[in-house]
Amino acid sequence: QNCHIVFQNPRMSDEELEKFYTEGHYRRTLNLSDKEIDAGEYSRAQVDARIIREYVGKAASHLDVGSGRGYLLAEIGASFEVGVESLLEVPQVGGIQVYPKVEEVPLKSFDLVTAIHVLEHVPDPALYLKSLVKLLKPEGYLVIEVPTWKSPGGPLRLAHLYHFEPDVLRLMCREVGLEVMATHMTPHLMLVCQRSRNS
Repeated sequence: QNCHIVFQNPRMSDEELEKFYTEGHYRRTLNLSDKEIDAGEYSRAQVDARIIREYVGKAASHLDVGSGRGYLLAEIGASFEVGVESLLEVPQVGGIQVYPKVEEVPLKSFDLVTAIHVLEHVPDPALYLKSLVKLLKPEGYLVIEVPTWKSPGGPLRLAHLYHFEPDVLRLMCREVGLEVMATHMTPHLMLVCQRSRNS
């Protein structure tokens, strides 16, 4: 009760999770039209991009994990943009190159990696964070956003395997070699991190 993390148990198996996302079931559980989902993602991308630019400035290369239609990539406007999106049928804005898995991205070093509403969906968030840190250039930036108890829709959805309190997420970031530069409520929980010099 004192560890400030809530996890779903029982949860879908890894095979069921893969099917849940790649076949588009997740978007259907939101009970919103495609137009409403797009409007929400676009609005969130604008808010997030403003905060990210405060700390990162102009990133030359940007990997967005869980990129959806690519709105955040378009808002950040890096010279080199790559998305990771398990539902490849989602049309992209601006012809952004998208891969279904992080492991398939050819470039392995980015100035900026964003994982907006991703960590709460993965079976092993700490391991997943480590894999993202490896994709950062020395002193590159990783920006994470997860829902809070007060977020629209709340944390306890079928697809949300974890709910993080700020202190837990900050500790996880430090454990994987990140310096937490800032915490923002967007109204979701956003951490702006930088790869530690000795990681």
